[in-house]
Order: sequence, then structure tokens, then C-alpha cells
Amino acid sequence: MYDPMVLILYIVMSMKVSAEYYKGIEFIRISKLPEEQRKQIVLALPSDNVIKILRENELLTDCIQFKHYEAWFDQVYKKIDHAAKALEPFHNSVKLS
Repeated sequence: MYDPMVLILYIVMSMKVSAEYYKGIEFIRISKLPEEQRKQIVLALPSDNVIKILRENELLTDCIQFKHYEAWFDQVYKKIDHAAKALEPFHNSVKLS
């Protein structure tokens, strides 16, 4: 049987989206993020981190350089990892019947 805390961390970390590439720009689109990340990143990052990219004939207005997304993601989900580790002694002491 798998440890529930390990499963939670795996699920959270697997939510990290992959970068898109266009003309050497590595980016993600806010609209393509999972809903919870979409809400959080808009509140967390400065508005000047949101860039526009003209890809062929389409203007993408909700882009963030992947390096900014990755730094934000690692910072936010590192806190979750620390919180999960802090709960381990409690988690290990609880016995379900």
C-alpha cells in the first residue's frame, strides 16, 4: 500500500506543465494551466511577467516565460512539500481502525 502523503506529493508535482517553444522563447500559457495554478499565479506574479507572443497569425496574450513559471511553481510547491514533511510525525502516529 502506498503512503497517502507520497501520493499527494506525486500528484502535486505532476501538475507542473511543460513549456511551449516558439522562435527560441520558452513559455507557458496561463489559460493552459490547471485551474488552481491559474488562479494562484495571476495573484503571485507581477503583471509585467505576462508577455504577448505573435505566433503565426495568432496573438497569445497570456504567456509567461517558462523560467518565471518554474521558479513560481518550485517556490509554491516546495512549501507544500515542507508542510507534508512537517505532518509526517502526526500522520505516522494516527492509526485508523
